[in-house]
Amino acid sequence: MAGHLVHALAQNSTDVSSGMIYMLLNICCSVSISLILKFHESRRGSRMVALAGNYIVAAAINLLLWWGMGFAVLNSTAILLGIGVGVLFVLTFWLIMISIGRTGVAITVSVSRLAVVMPVAAAVIFFGERLSVFYIPGLILGLVSFVLFGQAANREETAAKHSWNRWLLLFVFLSMGITGISIQSYEQYFPAEQRSGFLTLVFGVAMICAWFMVLQRREKIRASDMKLGLIMGIPNGLSAFFFMSAIHYLPDIVIFPVNDVAVVLFSTLGAFLIWREKLNRTGWIALALAVAAIALMNIKLTT
Repeated sequence: MAGHLVHALAQNSTDVSSGMIYMLLNICCSVSISLILKFHESRRGSRMVALAGNYIVAAAINLLLWWGMGFAVLNSTAILLGIGVGVLFVLTFWLIMISIGRTGVAITVSVSRLAVVMPVAAAVIFFGERLSVFYIPGLILGLVSFVLFGQAANREETAAKHSWNRWLLLFVFLSMGITGISIQSYEQYFPAEQRSGFLTLVFGVAMICAWFMVLQRREKIRASDMKLGLIMGIPNGLSAFFFMSAIHYLPDIVIFPVNDVAVVLFSTLGAFLIWREKLNRTGWIALALAVAAIALMNIKLTT
């Protein structure tokens, strides 16, 4: 009996350690993407060329993972969903790139993570999940921080540019939220063994859309933009795999709050240390409220 207990405790310890490693890897990937996007915007290269290069590597990584799963066949509904999500990926990534260039890493990443409110609401309305006592306070804090982020994004620009920055943050929020609902729908209705195939389709469609835009807009394909995009494709292609692996070993109450809050804080810290990107007083208040809101709203996912 004692031997079985020791074995069970050792196995649980191993699972927790594996989950923490996967979660740390996912955080590193997400933060890396944010900082690479910031670097790209600081050198004013072609956004679409970088996006297109990124999706080549991301699709290739998930194709290898799909091959490892024996190329589990997707049904027609999953294929249609994957095509839609692929288009959403391009739109969302493009908006995030613009927003990082105009409002900074801290504001953009915080707003994108606040978009968790949409898949959470969808889970309650469509999937019958219940709200926890933490959700409503988190939602209120999130709404307040969103308004404050809009004010902090001013950066002493003209009224027209200030208005556009606010709309841009709203578009980032909505596109991230809709993408989250789409991914959530896949997890709800389709088997896990098809996940790599689904992600391969998503990144493949995103790659086709991005290259179509490059050709349609006659973007100049520079080696520096392609290299940066290919590098960015590594963490982008691996982040979903690491995140889903972490969920397998750790409870949601650990994964979701810790992951999102860590991404916001480390992205903000990285942008400050590397580019001296600063927030005004309103921005810091908004960031603190956003971190609290993200943690509170994500706790709901376990109830």
